[in-house]
Parts: sequence; structure tokens; C-alpha cells
Amino acid sequence: MRSDAACRRVDELLVATGGEEPPEGASLEHLRQCLRCQASAARLRRLGRALESLDDGRFEPPPDLLPDTLELLRARERARRRRMRSRTELAALAAAATGALVLGRRLRHVAS
Repeated sequence: MRSDAACRRVDELLVATGGEEPPEGASLEHLRQCLRCQASAARLRRLGRALESLDDGRFEPPPDLLPDTLELLRARERARRRRMRSRTELAALAAAATGALVLGRRLRHVAS
């Protein structure tokens, strides 16, 4: 069951915990059923482990580093989806215009 609102809610919960703690209730049920959210949770866990492996005790990252990084990645993904949607809409418009031209020519040909 995929719902953009449910996906956003699960994403927010996963980001808040770095993907380490599963959400509860309806969000947990959504996570169990949504492959996209499961993949997102797995990416967050891998990213968290990678960041932890970099910790040698000499550097204390700011507490908002992981959420900020994840938000940046999400923003890039949203921008990519918008570009793809724009391209799809442009292709549909071009197809409709071509269809209108062909239909117009046929109607003129029939009328003459």
C-alpha cells in the first residue's frame, strides 16, 4: 500500500532515528508493505553505519549532520522527480499537438 503521505511520515520517523528504530502503529504497517520505504530504511542504516565507522574519537560531528545530509539527498531526489515529470508532461503535450495537427489535416482533406 503506497501513499505519498504515509511514505513522507515514515521517512520523517526514519530520519529522526537514523533508520535504527522502526516506527510504530500505522507507520510500521506501512513500512512492512512499502518496498520504497524499506529501501529508504536500509539506506539510512547503511549511511549511519558508514558515518559511525568514520568516528575515530577526534571529531565530534554536529548532531544535525545526519538529518541535514538526508534532507539534502531527499531534496535532490524531489528535484530529479520534478524534472522527470516535466519531461513527461512535455512529451505528452508534443504528442497531443502532433495528434491535433494530423487530425486537422485529415479533416481539411475530407472537407475538400
